[in-house]
Amino acid sequence: MLSASATINYGTMKYTYITLLFLSLVLYSSGNETSQETFVTPSTYIDSIFTAVKNNDFKKFRRQFDSQELKKANRLKTLGNLNEVQEKFILYVDDHEKGLVENYNNLKDTISKYGLSRDRQYHNRFVYVNRLDKTHKRVEYAKSVDFSFLKDSVILTFTPFHYELHKTDTHWVSKNKLEVKRYPVQEISKRPPYFVNTIPEDFIAYGEKIYTLIKNKNLEDLQLEYPQKDEFGLLNTSEESLGKLPRYLQENHVKLEKEFDTFTIVESLYRERTSVLWKKKNYRNEGNMRVTLYVKTTKGDRLINIICMPTEKRIMLDHISTKLITP
Repeated sequence: MLSASATINYGTMKYTYITLLFLSLVLYSSGNETSQETFVTPSTYIDSIFTAVKNNDFKKFRRQFDSQELKKANRLKTLGNLNEVQEKFILYVDDHEKGLVENYNNLKDTISKYGLSRDRQYHNRFVYVNRLDKTHKRVEYAKSVDFSFLKDSVILTFTPFHYELHKTDTHWVSKNKLEVKRYPVQEISKRPPYFVNTIPEDFIAYGEKIYTLIKNKNLEDLQLEYPQKDEFGLLNTSEESLGKLPRYLQENHVKLEKEFDTFTIVESLYRERTSVLWKKKNYRNEGNMRVTLYVKTTKGDRLINIICMPTEKRIMLDHISTKLITP
């Protein structure tokens, strides 16, 4: 039989164990939320393709393409007694799958022939869009996508179907097969390429952070969102532009401070209407990403345009359109 002190100790230990277990679950959940905020850019698409080809992994290659029609066809095959339309759809999907196998083999031959690898990428570009469509459903996709590789006097450019990629919960996919085009090199650029595969915060969350600083009239912390002196190297821009950067940022600081009172009429944010447009270019990392906030003000609904520079360390502020725009 346990003594009174032993009973107390046992109860204390049990309470401590439950408390630690609860804290562990909270920390685990918190950690997961943090990891989910990391944004995976369309640049990662070509890395996945090359990894699949290098490892002779067709299943991984297939995962880089949309599978909604394949899933639907597989469900239909289990039903039986299909009508003519359903049978034609299954034939269409089967042909599509055969096309992807052929595409995989052709890409393997091309990559092997030219000795291409992920680290030989010359440049890539895309236009990232995150917005509401006409049905008020949020859509996330990239258009004008291409990935170029340099081999001797030839540039090989890989392009997804219709130059578009679409975002799933975990990664980017193409609707159909990849195409490869070859171009003779006219002139090799001396500028370093600009690649960014991941960004440590989501664009929508970043827009809400900026909104909170505006709403709380926190000008001091808002100015820290600009690139700091020890971060200029992350911008991957020309020496000439870097020389002009301190003055340019100072002018933006002064403008923001001077016109900050414009935002005093902001009352609330329509979070579901936030949109993002990012024109990722080949070489220079510049203020080419725009987060547009729809806000309610004392004078009606307005827009705030936040112009940013995404880097793998953080999103940096370029400038804010301090004039509230009528939608």
